[in-house]
Amino acid sequence: MRSFFIKLFIIIASLVIVDFFVGCLGDWIILKQAEKCYTGDTAHLNYCLNGAKEDIIILGSSEAACAYIPALISERLFEETGKEYSVFNAGTTNQRISYCYCVEQGLIERNKPKVLVLDLVWNYLNPINDDMNNTMMSPLRPYSAVNPYVEDLLNKNDGKKERLISHCNMYRFNSEIIKYFTFFTKDKVTDGYICYNNKLPLNSIKQNEACDDNSIVQSAVDDFECFITLAEENDVKVVCTVTPKFRIMPTTCNSYQTMLKICAEHNIPVCEIYKDSIFDNPLLYYNDAHLNKEGAILSTNILIDTLNEILK
Repeated sequence: MRSFFIKLFIIIASLVIVDFFVGCLGDWIILKQAEKCYTGDTAHLNYCLNGAKEDIIILGSSEAACAYIPALISERLFEETGKEYSVFNAGTTNQRISYCYCVEQGLIERNKPKVLVLDLVWNYLNPINDDMNNTMMSPLRPYSAVNPYVEDLLNKNDGKKERLISHCNMYRFNSEIIKYFTFFTKDKVTDGYICYNNKLPLNSIKQNEACDDNSIVQSAVDDFECFITLAEENDVKVVCTVTPKFRIMPTTCNSYQTMLKICAEHNIPVCEIYKDSIFDNPLLYYNDAHLNKEGAILSTNILIDTLNEILK
């Protein structure tokens, strides 16, 4: 019996030691590779959370990632203002307001940006189911030990069981640790823009996007207001955009109208690009939710006009 407990102790101690070194190694790689934004979703997420320091940061979901071209923004702003502005597109798939607020806190702590562009999707304040919550939170867990704002976000959204087992580094990193090792093989960097070249068929017809639940989540509303307040307190300009989709969006829903109301209360300009009739053309879209490159050029130029006014 004694030998059994000795063996059990050795196994547990070995697992603890391995888990400790997995955490140390993973956290070191994260911080080391956050110095630049390399290609790939994992590298992009890491840079957004732990490395981005540009003057103008675009925040939002995948719609924003493919709609605004940082190189074009930098080029035109230099031509029209004579000043050089670094720009990064931090649009991240399957994320919402709370994630954007998390990224903003890290940005301001590292190197206060001049302008934050927050792209709004009409349902950002609506409730989400457990599967969607897990889809949003899972990619963030590896960063909880190096980024206190990620830890706060996870604590607010994870259940007690998830918070407990997340203290295990091997669970926290899961299969992501393999992706971090591939960082060392990468040498190509990106400005965050996702370029799509395919087009919808010319005969495509816009479909209605239904709002199945008109309720809103108060914690999402709070994070949206905190996002704006934090920017105001640090003299960071904010402009909101509404990226075009080849859908008829339910913009009268409670979630969207609440965001517009909060923006108006804080004098935040909302660039409702989707209202421009030029975007009724299906050839400007990769699919019904995302612009292709041709559409992105048009939407980026509209955003630049707004940025010019703000930067004056």
